[in-house]
Amino acid sequence: MARATRAVAFEPLTPPETMTLEKVQVLYEPSVFGGDGTETRKNMVFVVPPSMVAHMQGLEASIDANRLCSCLKGDALKCKVNVDIVDVFDVDRIRASPPEVWRGRTVNAMVALKGKWSTRSQTGYLIEVMAIQLLDTDLPECPFPAKLSDAIAVA
Repeated sequence: MARATRAVAFEPLTPPETMTLEKVQVLYEPSVFGGDGTETRKNMVFVVPPSMVAHMQGLEASIDANRLCSCLKGDALKCKVNVDIVDVFDVDRIRASPPEVWRGRTVNAMVALKGKWSTRSQTGYLIEVMAIQLLDTDLPECPFPAKLSDAIAVA
């Protein structure tokens, strides 16, 4: 049964379907469309394998295409994450602090398909990040020289 909250109805999946995303890349920094930067519940987008894309496309096939707000864009899967409470672990499975930079990180992510939401004009699935394991320890090296004057200028 759908629960109505303001203009959004939510139909929970009981129990939620838990899925593991293995060795996926975080595509963007977690963010909120139109947010002011103080939000803790944000969107996190992962580049996922074709098997996950096919799984989600199969689920979304049950939604009227004119109403569908897909959680997929190509091979990218959009999830919700509460950055203040998500469990973060390092490569050795030891609890870690969230990184300052998420974009480009390779991770394992435990996500839960919690249910389906609907508004007057759209319907989609809610996927929430429950835990993240950071697999890379090194951030990309800065491509800029210490002194920009040492770089070759292009006019």
